[in-house]
Amino acid sequence: MHIKQEELNGMERAVHPQEQWEWPIAVYLYLAGLGAGAFAIGLLTDWILHPILPTRAILLWGPILVTMGAPFLILDLGRKMRFINASRNPWTSWAGRGFIILSTLMLSGLAVFAVNLLPSVLPLLNITVPSWINPELTIFKVFEIIALVVSFGTAAYTGIFLKSTRYVGLWSTWMLPLLFTVSALSTGSMGVIVALTGYGLVANNQALIDLAHRIISVEQILVIVEVVTLAAYIYLRYRAGSTARKSVQVLLAGKYKYVFWVGIVILGLLLPIALENVYKIFPEYTGLLFVSGASLLTGGFFLRYGVVKGGIKEMHPLHKMLASQYDWHTLTTPDNGILKSPGTEVKHG
Repeated sequence: MHIKQEELNGMERAVHPQEQWEWPIAVYLYLAGLGAGAFAIGLLTDWILHPILPTRAILLWGPILVTMGAPFLILDLGRKMRFINASRNPWTSWAGRGFIILSTLMLSGLAVFAVNLLPSVLPLLNITVPSWINPELTIFKVFEIIALVVSFGTAAYTGIFLKSTRYVGLWSTWMLPLLFTVSALSTGSMGVIVALTGYGLVANNQALIDLAHRIISVEQILVIVEVVTLAAYIYLRYRAGSTARKSVQVLLAGKYKYVFWVGIVILGLLLPIALENVYKIFPEYTGLLFVSGASLLTGGFFLRYGVVKGGIKEMHPLHKMLASQYDWHTLTTPDNGILKSPGTEVKHG
C-alpha cells in the first residue's frame, strides 16, 4: 500500500494553519479594542473640547465593551483554571500582563462611567445622589488618568496578545500591535460619533450632533492612517517570507480573500470614507452616517478575524529538524506491515 504525503515534502511539511485561536478570540480582540479606543477618544474629547453635555457618560461607555469581551477570552481558553493559571504570571506571561491591564481598565473605567452616569439616573428613581458620587473629586480624576493610560495599553495589547504566540509568522511583528491600536482608535471614534448622533436625535439635542461632526475629521484621519498601516503590515509580512508570506497569500488570494477585500478593505475602509464625504455634502441625510458607522465597525471585526484565522503556524524547530532528515514524499507499507521509506529493501527469510 502507498501512502502519499503531498504536504510533507520540503518546507511544506513544516507548516499548518494555526488552531489555537478561533472566532471567540476575534470577538474578544474586537470588543476590547473598540471599547478601549472609544473610551480614549471620548475622554480626550471631553478634556480638549469641554463640551456641554447632558451627561459625560455618553462619552465614557467604552469599558462596558471591554468587560463584555473578557468572557470570550475565557471561553476560547476552554477552562477557567487554564485562564487563571495563564493570568498568575505577569512577569513571564503576556496573558498575565494583559489580565492586569484589562482588569485595571475595567475597574477604573467603569468607576468613571458610573460616577458620571448616576447623578443623572438616581434623581429619576427618586434617590438622593450621595455627596461622594461626584466626578470632580480628585480620586475620580485620578481614575480618569489611569483609565486613559491603560486604554491605550489595552488597544496595543490586543496585538501583543497575538504576537506573543510563537511560530506564527503573520503575527510575529510589532506592526501588529500598531495596526490594532490605530484600528481601535478609528473604530472607537466612530463608536463615539454614532453614540452622540443617536443620542442627539433621540433627545433633540443639536449640540451633541454638532460635537459628533467635529470628531468626524479626527476619525477620517485615523482611517487613513489605518489604511497606510495595514498596507505596510501586509507588505512587510509578505517580504518576511516563510509562513508570513503564506499567510498573506491566504488573506489576499486564498481562503480568506473575501474577508480581506470585502470585509476589511471595502466595508472597513473604503465605504466609510466614501459615505462620510457624501454626508458632508448632504448633512440632512443622517442615515448615511449610521450606515458608514455600521460599515466601519463591521470592518473592524473582520480585521481581527482575518488576522486570527489567516495565521499559519510553523512546526516547533525540533519537529522541523526531525522532519527535515527524511524524504517523506512517499511512504510504502510492504506486505509484512512494516513501514519503510523508498529504496529500503525488506528481506524475507
